[in-house]
Amino acid sequence: MADLEPLLASVYEAALEPGLWSSTIELAARHFGASKAIFYTLNQSPMNAGYFGSFNIAPEAIEAYGAKYRPQDPWIEGHNRRFAGREGAYTGEMLVPFTDIKRTEFYSDFMKPNELYHLCTSGVSSTGALGGVASFALFRGPRQAAFEEDQRRLSAALISHLHRAFVISDRLTGCDLERRVDLAMLDCAPTAVFLVDFNAKVRRMTASAERIAELGVHVTLRNGRLVGPSGARLGESIAEVLSSRASHTFSRVVIIESSDPNARVHALIARAGMHLPDLAYVALGPASASMDGAFESHLRRLYQLTPAEVRLCKLLARGHTPSDAADTLAVKPSTTLTQLKRIFGKMGVSRQAELVRLLVDIASFDSADA
Repeated sequence: MADLEPLLASVYEAALEPGLWSSTIELAARHFGASKAIFYTLNQSPMNAGYFGSFNIAPEAIEAYGAKYRPQDPWIEGHNRRFAGREGAYTGEMLVPFTDIKRTEFYSDFMKPNELYHLCTSGVSSTGALGGVASFALFRGPRQAAFEEDQRRLSAALISHLHRAFVISDRLTGCDLERRVDLAMLDCAPTAVFLVDFNAKVRRMTASAERIAELGVHVTLRNGRLVGPSGARLGESIAEVLSSRASHTFSRVVIIESSDPNARVHALIARAGMHLPDLAYVALGPASASMDGAFESHLRRLYQLTPAEVRLCKLLARGHTPSDAADTLAVKPSTTLTQLKRIFGKMGVSRQAELVRLLVDIASFDSADA
């Protein structure tokens, strides 16, 4: 995962600055040795806003694909037929044998002229206006070898981060400062969002954020600074995200406790992006949202977690330590640590903080989708 860090950094920057997707896609292509790449939605034409960006693919080819060739795409058909349109990382051969593709008009009329021979794609569910599954597709040309299994697995490691990038983008809907650098737009945001500086001083906030601050249950304003309860480390986490030394610190999630266990909230802290490099967003949401049903199903289906691993994830996402979780589950601490290592491997993370951020985002994603 270490050598993916520059690419992951670029993914999160693009989540906050949509205009950066093309440079992120170029970085991915170079990382995987691909000659071309595109990021688009499988259920929505690239010419109808279902498009994030591309690398080394001619605009007229993208236009022709959306207008004519997309319904003929055997890779999409194979994805739907063999994998029911699910999230996952696939090579072209896993979707449709290349020998079968070569007999189609799609190959002779579109793939061959544009040198789109070998495919490796990461499919990730998206929410909001896009919906469905978005494909991060990498291509190699006729003089290149097909993608191998280790490259497909590395592509699979991108999925959880692309998923989280969508969550961040959706959570900040209405706060798109890349298109209109207008801080008053925060007033239209549908969730509680604060815009803060390195010292946690609030520059702007949504109407719902202002109401939460006035209540003072989870956060409050003190001399203009956003303050959480003792032990929450809200200010320290904001400083970590905005620190110039934290080149790969994309976001932090802070669990804010309450006397009512069901009233815990999480604060997602993320850099505001290129136009406001010294500021961060703090978005509040219920820490216990969707910890059942869809959340459990998502962990089992996408990450193949066992029931015991799902139970541990639910406790960690609610702010429990591994030791607390062992007591609650009545198992040995060593058992919990073993399960935690397996979860790290399955979910593509290397630290507990990364895992908790991902779990909280998945819970919020499922809650918003319900």
